[in-house]
Amino acid sequence: MRQLIDAMSLEEKIGQKIMLDFRYWDANGINNRDMVAPDDTIEKIIGDNHIGGVILFGNNLQNKTQIRALKSWYARLKVSGNIRLFIGTDNDGENVFRLPRGEYVSFPGNMALAAACEGGADSDLAREQAQQLASDMLALAFNVDFAPVVDVNTNPFNPVINVRSFSDDFATVITLAEKTLAGMHQQHMISVYKHFPGHGATATDSHTALPRVDRNRQDAFAIDIAPYQQAIASHTPPEMIMTAHIQYPALDDTRVRNRHGVDITVPATMSRQIQTDILRHQLGFTGVTLSDALYMGAITDHFSQGEALLLVFTAGVDIALMPGKHCGARPGATLAADDYVDSAEGQTRSHPRSGYRCLSCAHSGAKAALSPAGQRL
Repeated sequence: MRQLIDAMSLEEKIGQKIMLDFRYWDANGINNRDMVAPDDTIEKIIGDNHIGGVILFGNNLQNKTQIRALKSWYARLKVSGNIRLFIGTDNDGENVFRLPRGEYVSFPGNMALAAACEGGADSDLAREQAQQLASDMLALAFNVDFAPVVDVNTNPFNPVINVRSFSDDFATVITLAEKTLAGMHQQHMISVYKHFPGHGATATDSHTALPRVDRNRQDAFAIDIAPYQQAIASHTPPEMIMTAHIQYPALDDTRVRNRHGVDITVPATMSRQIQTDILRHQLGFTGVTLSDALYMGAITDHFSQGEALLLVFTAGVDIALMPGKHCGARPGATLAADDYVDSAEGQTRSHPRSGYRCLSCAHSGAKAALSPAGQRL
C-alpha cells in the first residue's frame, strides 16, 4: 500500500479525497435530467481526475434492472493504481431511503425502532434491519452506506435530524447504533457514523443555513460525542465518520472569514480542533473521515468551492463529499482541487496518513469493503 501511495502524483492523491455525485447529468446540458445510465463523459471525468468515489441518489435508482446496469458499470471503473471506487448512498431505512420502495425492503425508521424497543421489542431488531438493508445494497454493488445517524435528537423541533435519530437519550442511541453497525458488518458493508460532533440539538436545517449548538463542553462530550466515543473504544468501530455543518463554539470558537468578509465561528466540518484534535487525538479514531455534502447552504452561503475544499482538508478531513457543481467536462470540484494543489501542497505532503486511510479502505484495508466471497465489489 505504501508503494502504491508513493507512486501516485499529488493530483492522484487529491482525486482520491473527492467523492462526487452525478445526480443529474446530460451531455446536451439539460441540468435536471436524472443520470440513470452509463456515460462515457462521466467515465472520463472519473478517470482523468482520479476520483475516489461517487454517491448516488433516488434520481439515479429507478428499478432493479436499471440499477444493476448502472451499478455494474460504476463497479467496473478503476482509477489510479487499479483502485475501485467507493460507491455509496444514504440508506437509513425510513424517510432517507434511496432504493425504489416497491422493490426493496424499507422500514419505519430509527425513532420508530427505538420506540418499539422501549415498548418491549428486542433491540436486536436494529441488527436484523441493518443486515437486510446492507444485503440489498451489496447485491447492487454498493460498498458504502452513509448510516447510521447517531445524532442525539434533544431538540424535538429539529428540522433536519428529528425521526432520523434513534432517540433523545444518548444511551439508547449508543445501543441501537452498535446493533446497526453489527448488522452492516455481518454483510461486509462500510458504515458511516454521522454527523460529528452532533447535529441533534440544532434548530436550523444545514441544507439551507448554518446551525449553531450552544451546549457547554461537558454536555457536548456527555451527550453528542458519547456515541462516537463508545464506538471508537469498541473492537468494531465504524469505518467512516461524517462531519456536521454546524457551529459548536464550546468545542471550537475560532473565527474564520467568510466569502462576504464577515468573521464567523468556524463550522465543525472545517475545524481542525474538532476533526483532528478531538476526533483523532482525544477519541483515537483511526478510520476515514468525510465531510457532509459541501453543496449544502451551510457551506455555500459562506465559502466558495475552493475555500471550502481548502478548509476541509486543512481541518484534517479525509474526503470531501460533493464539493461542487459540475462544470462542462470537468466537475467544479476538480477545478477547485487544482487551486488546492497549488496552495496546499505542503499541507498535503505533511499529512500522508490521510491518503493512506482513504486508499487502505478503498483498496484492501477494510474488511467491510469485501464481498462475502472475498472479492472487491
